[in-house]
Amino acid sequence: MVRDLGTFPRPVLAALAAAERLLTRRAGASVVLADPEDLGGSDRSVVARARVARNPFSLPRTLVVKHYLGEPDPSRPDPFHHEVASCQLFTALPTEARASPVLIAHDPASRLLVLEDLGRSSTLADKLFGPDPADASRCLLSWARALGRMQAATAGRENDFGALLRRLGERSWRDPV
Repeated sequence: MVRDLGTFPRPVLAALAAAERLLTRRAGASVVLADPEDLGGSDRSVVARARVARNPFSLPRTLVVKHYLGEPDPSRPDPFHHEVASCQLFTALPTEARASPVLIAHDPASRLLVLEDLGRSSTLADKLFGPDPADASRCLLSWARALGRMQAATAGRENDFGALLRRLGERSWRDPV
């Protein structure tokens, strides 16, 4: 990773360094990430976009890195495991049915995901709190349609999702409803 980043947030730099190690290990050759952009995240994760500066194989130009901070609460399902299993399930879907970014790599030990970058766009919240009610309505309907397509594409795949969770060491359960 390019190291001349001055006061860039350390958690973002740590996440990108971990992503470089993961991608390098997978590729068998050095992968270098540069030009990080902090995408926010939350109190439990860091999310950043980075340009792939050195690429020994056909990675996309930019990637999104998500690093879960801290250890999970042992009395609750681990959200990292659920996100990895979801991304694996969606990545296995045909392109036209996929409603999510492709999972490029993940590392359960570091609680790290590397995802396809879908590009820059306004968020649903930006539109809902923005000045144009018609634009907010269109965006909300688009979001609802995408959610419906995702549900249709994954209907009947509960056992697949459960198997992916079990591979990550997570107990799966089925909603009785």
